[in-house]
Amino acid sequence: MELILVKWGGSLITDKRRPGHARQEVIDRLSRELREGQLGLSGESTKIVLGHGSGSFGHAAAHRVGLTGRPDLRGDAEGLQSAMEVRVEAARLHALVTQSLIQAGNPAWTLSPSATLIAKAGRPNRGDLTPFFAALGHGLLPVTYGDVLVDSSLGASIASTESLMRFLVSRLKRRGVVIRSLLWMGETAGIYDREGRTIPRIGRGNLRRAQKMIEAPAGIDVTGGMLLRLRTAWELARLGIDSWILDGTVPGLFTAALRGELKGETFQGKQVPGTRVIAHG
Repeated sequence: MELILVKWGGSLITDKRRPGHARQEVIDRLSRELREGQLGLSGESTKIVLGHGSGSFGHAAAHRVGLTGRPDLRGDAEGLQSAMEVRVEAARLHALVTQSLIQAGNPAWTLSPSATLIAKAGRPNRGDLTPFFAALGHGLLPVTYGDVLVDSSLGASIASTESLMRFLVSRLKRRGVVIRSLLWMGETAGIYDREGRTIPRIGRGNLRRAQKMIEAPAGIDVTGGMLLRLRTAWELARLGIDSWILDGTVPGLFTAALRGELKGETFQGKQVPGTRVIAHG
């Protein structure tokens, strides 16, 4: 089995400047493009796993109730109650995403982090992924999202989609699953240099310079934004998993990426509106 991992950024599918506002038209288009991309994959052995951010739903709620900076909530009844409010908001966006996916013909199956995983010091640490592998075996599309987990050392903590992807990758590799690539769909054309131009490729030679160029995210973000995305992409690149950080606002780009049509780093005759993160070459 081969997998393509995908993240739809919260800044892409919601307006982070407007709490609780989903960009439904973007979600619906991405859902259709995912279906088209899946149909265009070679063979039935290549499957997709989708994760999405919480955007102006979970992030705004976390900021409102003060659930930032990994506070210790053990014995704090009010703090734990606030954490559950954030969880509800994250699930509310997830319901919109899964409904759209299903309407587009995707067999979306929810991998709810808060129901299956436990964190330690703010990171997913253990859990039962048996249903996840069973869902893949039945041809379903696992969909996960940024959530709030019970935390063995903090009481409760936010789990970013990036941390969930790292957790999944470690478990998948143990089972010998081949991960073809990871596609990060956001609202920018990858990572920009000082002049606002897309950096086409990031590797060992320019990683530190690229990290310094990343600005603070627009709107509310409590998990790290683009910098966390790049750091995660680099961690995975060192494990042999290449990433594309792509502009999800460009129609057709997501489908092309799923089908592996960006190997030459061009799209429709032009430079790909995105950044490739690789540990080699």
